[in-house]
Amino acid sequence: MKSGHVDVMLYVGNNFFYTKSLPCTLWFLDKGKPEELKDKVLFIDAQNYHTAIDTTHNEWSPWQLKNLTAIVWLYRGETAKYQELIDDYCSAIREAGDLIGGEAGSALAKVSGIDDLAGAKETLATFISEVKDEAKDAVEAAKRNERKKVRAAFDERIAGLEEQLTIVDEALWLTEKFDAGEYEDVAGLCKVATRSEIEEKNWSLTPGAHVGVPPVEDDGVDFHERMGEIHSELLRLQAESDELMATITRNFEELGL
Repeated sequence: MKSGHVDVMLYVGNNFFYTKSLPCTLWFLDKGKPEELKDKVLFIDAQNYHTAIDTTHNEWSPWQLKNLTAIVWLYRGETAKYQELIDDYCSAIREAGDLIGGEAGSALAKVSGIDDLAGAKETLATFISEVKDEAKDAVEAAKRNERKKVRAAFDERIAGLEEQLTIVDEALWLTEKFDAGEYEDVAGLCKVATRSEIEEKNWSLTPGAHVGVPPVEDDGVDFHERMGEIHSELLRLQAESDELMATITRNFEELGL
C-alpha cells in the first residue's frame, strides 16, 4: 500500500466458485498509476451485485462486469469509455425494439440516451405483462394436446423479453449512480480512499471497511403506528386463543374428562 501500487480492491461475495463458497477480495495493482491517483485506492464492495445461477452459485453477467469496469473507468477519469458503454446500452435496447416491433418496439427504437432509459423500462415491462396475458389466453384456447407446445413457445418468448429488460435494469443501475459520467462515492458500493484514510483504519484494505452501508430506503410506514397495529392484532389473537381454550375445556368437562 505504501508503495502506491494498489489501485483497486474489489470484494466478491459468496458462491462465485464451484469448489468454494467463501467470499474473496480481488487485488488490482498498477505500478504505472498517474501521479494524482498514487495516494488513492478505489474500493468496490460487489457482494450484493450479481446474478444467481442457482441456489448455490452466483456470477456476474456480461453487463454487470461492464458496469463494475465502468466504475473503475470513472475513478481513472476515462469518461469516454463510460459514454461508449452508455451508447452500447442504448444500441442494445434499440435492437430489442426492432425485434419486438409494433408500438412498444417503435418506442424502444427511439432510445438514444440516459434520459430515455426509465421510459424504456416502463415500455418493456408493460409489453411483457401484455405478452403474459396473451400467453394465458392462448394456452386456455389451445387444444389439450397442444397446450404444452404453446406454453413452451410463449415461455421462450417471455424469457427473451425479460433478458432485454435486464439490460435496461443494468443501464439504470449504472446511470442512476453516476448519471452522465462523473465518479462519486456511493455508500455501500464504492469509495476512493486516500492513504491517510486507509491508515486511520489500521491499513485495512477490506472494501467493507471503507464503503460503508447503503442508506435504508423509507418504505413509507410509520413505525409507531405499525407497532400499535401489531400489538392490537396480538391482543385479538390472544383473546381468540383464550376463548378457544375455554371452549375445549368445557367440552372435555361435558365428556366427563
